[in-house]
Amino acid sequence: NNLSRRILRGAMELKQATQDSTTITAVAVKKSRLASLPPIISSAFATAALMFPVDVVRAIRMGANPSTSTAQLLAEFTHKYGMTGFFTQGLVPEVARASWMRALKFFFFPVTHEALWNKPTSEGSPAEKALAGAFCTIPEALTILPMELAKAGLQLDKTNRFRNSSSEVLGALYSTYGWRGLWIGYPGIQLRQSAWTGIYFGTLSSFESLTKNTFAVVAPDSKSSPWVASSARFLSGFFAGVTGAVLNVPFDLIRTQMQRDALEVFHSGGKAARVPIPFLAFPQVFVAASEIIAQRGVMGLQTGFFWKAAHLGGSGALMAGFLPLFTKLFDGR
Repeated sequence: NNLSRRILRGAMELKQATQDSTTITAVAVKKSRLASLPPIISSAFATAALMFPVDVVRAIRMGANPSTSTAQLLAEFTHKYGMTGFFTQGLVPEVARASWMRALKFFFFPVTHEALWNKPTSEGSPAEKALAGAFCTIPEALTILPMELAKAGLQLDKTNRFRNSSSEVLGALYSTYGWRGLWIGYPGIQLRQSAWTGIYFGTLSSFESLTKNTFAVVAPDSKSSPWVASSARFLSGFFAGVTGAVLNVPFDLIRTQMQRDALEVFHSGGKAARVPIPFLAFPQVFVAASEIIAQRGVMGLQTGFFWKAAHLGGSGALMAGFLPLFTKLFDGR
């Protein structure tokens, strides 16, 4: 009996110790995740600010008729807003949207990966990382859409109706379409975010290995040099971002088509149509895609790819390069 009681007491103590260890580990993981927020937010903000002029050109190009040359579009934009327009037109909603979007993306990616596969991203396969990347974008797609609409409304506003005010755009959408107007184009946004993020995280490690191996062949003596590691991160982020643009561009064009149809009412004076519940409007993706193909052909779904790839490649490169730098900065190293 005494032996049985000792065994039972030992088992209970072991169970308690295991629970305590699990709790400590959970708290440590939570603190580690929260500690990752400052460098992620800083990297996201810096990337958004630096890439803003490229995004303006991208929006102008992708929102216009493909038969109009990019030079003509930029000339018209410059005539309307001056050169400062490339640094100010829609600046606040775009930087806010892009910073928030990337912060959510890079914060939730490891969380989603561990929830799906019960292991850290360092142990995940490319396919596992890609799926985690696709699913982790749901919070960002839901929350950035009103800011997306504000940005689109300002960057496509050739008559200056909204006076460079995001609240003017959102107010007009709400008064015309109700709450649904603030989430017009959700299917395109969700598919766009999932496509790029899944491909980016799914290919990033492969591109980093490839670039490091290339440096080892081209400059074998500098293999362990810090600039090689930094360059490899930067280049791998760029290549992963450009690769993601291949699927991102069609869905972004579809999103633009869906939102532009709603926004053009304010300039044409036409009657606004009733919009469906945004979160159930995925069939509209096929309708918008069919319209684009009918107007421009199949390759019309890649309209503006160069500027989109430049924007997403640059964004991917800057995030991959900034994150280690800001992490060291906030760690005091």
